[in-house]
Amino acid sequence: MNTTVYREGDRVWLEGVTGWFCRAKESSVHAAQEAVMVAKGRVG
Repeated sequence: MNTTVYREGDRVWLEGVTGWFCRAKESSVHAAQEAVMVAKGRVG
């Protein structure tokens, strides 16, 4: 996943997040957390 983190004032958002198969992630919360970690270079 090739994501970019943007920040404007108190707003922070990711661009480039792709969808996922519902059985691949336990919940959308887990998928969102993974997307942030990937964008920040914490996981591959």
